[in-house]
Amino acid sequence: MEEVAVLSLLACETMIPLRQTVARAVVVGSDRVGAEWLVEARRVLLPGRRLVIESEQVAAPVGLTRLALGHGLFVGERR
Repeated sequence: MEEVAVLSLLACETMIPLRQTVARAVVVGSDRVGAEWLVEARRVLLPGRRLVIESEQVAAPVGLTRLALGHGLFVGERR
C-alpha cells in the first residue's frame, strides 16, 4: 500500500507502536488475525471507532461490537 497524506501506515513485527486509545481506525491484515494482534488493535483504538479485520473467520474480539461481516472482512466498533 502506498502512503498518502490522509493515512499513517505503521509496520512492526511485535506490537502496534502507538499509545492507548489514539487511533481513529485500525485495519488488521489477514496475516495478523491472532488473538495478540486483535488485543493490540483494540488497545490503540478510540472508543466508538472502527476496527476492520481482513477475515470473516474471527469471533468478535472482547470489547468490540460486530457491525458487519462479509466479503472477507469483519467490521467492529470499540465499546
